[in-house]
Amino acid sequence: MPDMKLVTSSQMIQIEALSDDTGVSNDILMDKAGYQLAKVAISSVGVVSGVKCLVLIGPGNNGSDGLVAAGHLLRDGAEVYAAILGSRPVPDPRLLNAIDAGVTTIKVEQYSDLIEIVQNAHLIIDAVFGTGVNRIIQGNLAKYLKLVSDFAPPERKIIAADIPSGVDADTGQIDPSTLYADHTVAFGYPKIGNVIYPGSVATGELTVADIGIAHGLDKNIKTYLMEPDFVRNVLPRRQLDSNKGTFGKVMIVGGSENFVGAVGLAAYSSLKSGAGLATVAAPSNITLGVASIVPEATLINLPIDESGTIDGWPAAREIYRRMEDYSALLVGCGMGVSNQAHLLISNLLLSPVDLSVPVVIDADGLNMLSSHSRWWDQLPEDCVLTPHPGEMSRMTGLSVTKIQNDRLEIARKFSAKWGRILVLKGANSVVALPDGNLWVSDISTPSLSSAGTGDVLAGLIAGLIAQGLSVSDAAISGVYIHGVAGEFTRDKLGDSGTLASDVIFEIPQVMNMIRQDMKTL
Repeated sequence: MPDMKLVTSSQMIQIEALSDDTGVSNDILMDKAGYQLAKVAISSVGVVSGVKCLVLIGPGNNGSDGLVAAGHLLRDGAEVYAAILGSRPVPDPRLLNAIDAGVTTIKVEQYSDLIEIVQNAHLIIDAVFGTGVNRIIQGNLAKYLKLVSDFAPPERKIIAADIPSGVDADTGQIDPSTLYADHTVAFGYPKIGNVIYPGSVATGELTVADIGIAHGLDKNIKTYLMEPDFVRNVLPRRQLDSNKGTFGKVMIVGGSENFVGAVGLAAYSSLKSGAGLATVAAPSNITLGVASIVPEATLINLPIDESGTIDGWPAAREIYRRMEDYSALLVGCGMGVSNQAHLLISNLLLSPVDLSVPVVIDADGLNMLSSHSRWWDQLPEDCVLTPHPGEMSRMTGLSVTKIQNDRLEIARKFSAKWGRILVLKGANSVVALPDGNLWVSDISTPSLSSAGTGDVLAGLIAGLIAQGLSVSDAAISGVYIHGVAGEFTRDKLGDSGTLASDVIFEIPQVMNMIRQDMKTL
């Protein structure tokens, strides 16, 4: 199965134009889109015969899709009303076809034209805007959408054509008038706004419908949706005759007096990912605390100075001396930003000495890197950077607001500039590769909004690298597994009170279900 791509509204227009060049015209695509929309709508209510159905028709192609669907619903026995909410083109063959089929059409010009049918409709099709809205909805259209939200029966089903009206297809941002759907049928490709919060909430359940677009027309699209099939294909096989050396060794460098737990969580996560050995290299005055968190980890006591903080240069030398036996290095979790920690980072990550293993850099490691001019010119090439938006702000000089408003393109831009794999954490975490390819998680859950979950992700990625995955495959797979583990935790414990350690314990189950191709993912 090919990887699922995500498209913007302009990219979808380009693909449709290319489709027309291959002989699959816009009319053919529209016919298939309308059929698929009706098919999902019917399945949402079971038996459609006798069901009162309201199709909200907008002025553009989305409205035409809705008119095609209206004809199919009528032929299956539904009582169908098409409410025309805007000026339609003249001539309008789709509207004429619907009228000829027996669809009752209502030209909505005032509030009273719509309210009675809304109050009695059990199936509502939203075919008002689709991908065609990227501005604030105003005037009567805003009032009509709010009327539907406020007065439709609570048991009704709302099915959106392509994307709910009011959701920006390119960003997932929502208009105050957005009509929230129970189910959305994306035509050809999911739109970015279908999977990015808060648009993902308005989308509801998502079905991606085949409307006949030929393969290969999307070759220039570089944005992908994270899916279990990708992860399944890259996870290492667990051989019966394996031993702890078979699945690699991770060294986690970090920790400080105030942040003992961070390295422990990272080590635990790397082990739960399947790594054969995790070693925590931490200041000697906290390693006993680390051992109490994760007794399965081995320890390296890094030297400390008279003040009890890590002694930077000797610590770097000790790490170099021990690195030969390891297959992945994670740096930064709970390290703090003392002067000596800065010295350690400089001598370990910005040194001309080759580390010889892939590196994951997280948390304070990123904060300290950002204080160096053109740090990316000196960093080891085989690197994964895992900032949250605050750390990304320090690394780029951009405000958190600007980053959050354009997460995908900012991640893509700076991954290319820095030449490193970038994991921008948060709701709908993003993995950007230097070649411009970008992978998006469709998961946003409050169970991952607690201290330490970032350390869990960093350890998980490092553990997968240690087992032989490429740094890009490990980053994509790690984000996907981490997200699903967060959802499992939420399902068991609820939205509040979940801990990073709760997420860790779900990792093996998630990986097993991915390997077994279980359909609950």
